[in-house]
Amino acid sequence: MAAAGVAVAAVEELTTPVSVALATGAPWRQIFWRDFDLRMLGRAVELVLAALTIAAISVQPSLILMFPFAILSVWQVGSHRLRLRAERQMWTTLSEATGSLNTLSDLNALLNLAVRSVAALFGAGRVEVELWTAGQERLVRMDQGVVSEEAPDVHLSGSAFVSCALESFSDGPIGILRVYLSGSRDQLSDREQAALRSFAASLSRAVNNAILHADLAVVAESHAQAARTDPLTGLPNRVGLMRELEEAVRRSDGPGLLLLDLNGFKKINDTLGHTVGDHLLVGVAERLATASARVGGFPARLGGDEFAVVLAGRGNRHPAIAAQILTEINGLISVAGMEIDVRASGGVATAAGRVNIQALVDDADAAMYRAKASQVPVVVHTPPEDGGPPRRLDLANEIGAGLSAGAFVLRFQPIVDLVSGRVVGCEALARWEHPVHGLLAPAAWLNLVEQSDHLAAFTQYVLRQALDAQREWTEAGLDLLVSVNISPRCLLDEGFARTVHALIQTRRADPGRVVLELSETVPVSGLEAVDRTVTALRAAGVRVALDDFGAGPSSSLSVVSRLPIDEIRIHRSQVARMDSSRAAAVVVGAAIELGRDLGLAVVAEGVATVEQRRVLAGLGCRYGQGSLFADPMPSRAVIDLLSDGRGVAEPLPEVEVPALVGEAVAP
Repeated sequence: MAAAGVAVAAVEELTTPVSVALATGAPWRQIFWRDFDLRMLGRAVELVLAALTIAAISVQPSLILMFPFAILSVWQVGSHRLRLRAERQMWTTLSEATGSLNTLSDLNALLNLAVRSVAALFGAGRVEVELWTAGQERLVRMDQGVVSEEAPDVHLSGSAFVSCALESFSDGPIGILRVYLSGSRDQLSDREQAALRSFAASLSRAVNNAILHADLAVVAESHAQAARTDPLTGLPNRVGLMRELEEAVRRSDGPGLLLLDLNGFKKINDTLGHTVGDHLLVGVAERLATASARVGGFPARLGGDEFAVVLAGRGNRHPAIAAQILTEINGLISVAGMEIDVRASGGVATAAGRVNIQALVDDADAAMYRAKASQVPVVVHTPPEDGGPPRRLDLANEIGAGLSAGAFVLRFQPIVDLVSGRVVGCEALARWEHPVHGLLAPAAWLNLVEQSDHLAAFTQYVLRQALDAQREWTEAGLDLLVSVNISPRCLLDEGFARTVHALIQTRRADPGRVVLELSETVPVSGLEAVDRTVTALRAAGVRVALDDFGAGPSSSLSVVSRLPIDEIRIHRSQVARMDSSRAAAVVVGAAIELGRDLGLAVVAEGVATVEQRRVLAGLGCRYGQGSLFADPMPSRAVIDLLSDGRGVAEPLPEVEVPALVGEAVAP
């Protein structure tokens, strides 16, 4: 009898999992081992009850009536324990699955885990998650253990499924979770439906968080990219350049750096306006990007008109690569209907095993400065020796100390009547007596002063020295004017005229013998403010000259017609080219004729030969200065030079100078 009971139990345990597997599609082994310990305990209890039943019948047959109740109680207890275990397993699995969802921020990995978890949780052979969110549309399916991504509109038919919506934080459904039921099942139990709803809620939160994380990552990358990109040209900026340099140093033994600066850009920007300047920078950036791509370089814009290229390859090739890049950048660029001739100067430095990125940048900057000062396209940095060329950054940091120490001095170059040879005045030219680098010309540092916070202090410093020199000349019996260059920025300061007038009074100088030279790059956009400043200066008795006339793209005629000036100063480049360039000769002649017609004095700068003096005088130019007559000298040397009453040159014979129409100014 016992053997028969065991045989029946064994057959039932083997056949029941097979039937369930066929009905649900779940693996037979999984069903067989599910709750195996509880089932075996139940079978043992059943055998014991059967033995007790047989024993009781043999003693008293009526006792059989009590065993059905005992068997029913055992079955209920067993079923209850099975349900409790199943619920515990489901909620434990659900808790683990939902907890794992919250650890993932990658949407693909999250959906992959979700379909696997649902399949394990509900014993489903097929699960789908479909998203409808804009930019994230997708359908992830797990079918018989294989996960794949399908087009959102590809659905399976012929199988029953239950679904649960995936909700966004605020905008309604963003997708759906589908669980395809196996075999003959067409619905989930109440407990399973509650578990599915709980899982779907957790999945909704996880999907929303993953989408938000992806959006934030895009925004963060966009901000990071913006932080590394110049907004005007689209090239990498200084931050991007420094990062690329660090990477280049790590992956190579000797990356190079080319720093380049546009010659005369400030003049273009001031005279033609910032809009034209910006368009020009964009055009240069496009050329730079194309040229850099050809040589495998990394272009960047550092600010203003300064650009950079990280150079690959061996260090001995860097000068040739830099020269090739500059050749492609230089040339005419069409901007706002004008052809502007772009010329750039560059400095090259090579890392050569160094890891100090800032030192590499400083070396390239120093080389670029030497290229601009030497008027050559490219200069290659060489390790500096004592007294070597100064770095611009060092000089910029030393301006304030130089002013405090009185390191800026003036040298005066005589202005001469071209016909008589008589000295009528002197132009004040600033020099920097640097404690390390010696006497530095303005080309090395003047732009740094104009871009710094020291411009106002520097201008007053120079004016005080120039006014003191003019007073000393007057006390020595010399009737000379003094001419001083003024930055265009000063003219935009409405208090500048009052400052000049106060300095003239405190230095006891003659305002009628003071000429302030305004650069041809007077800002066109600020002509009204400049007009007020110039008018106030002339009301104080100070004369005003337009400097650098004819020195490239400019608004000279606009300035002449708008501002009440007294004098035109022809740029030395036009004077130097008169002998070889008809265009230069025409410009000089036109400037002289313009001055004569407007009653303005005309001074030619850079007169270096007797022939230039003769031609200028013949054209009607009254005054000139240059190496033909005298080099710049200290103020005391001017007194020594002119103390005998003679000029610095012999009179020109037989030169007839056309008379000026209503000449208002004569130095």
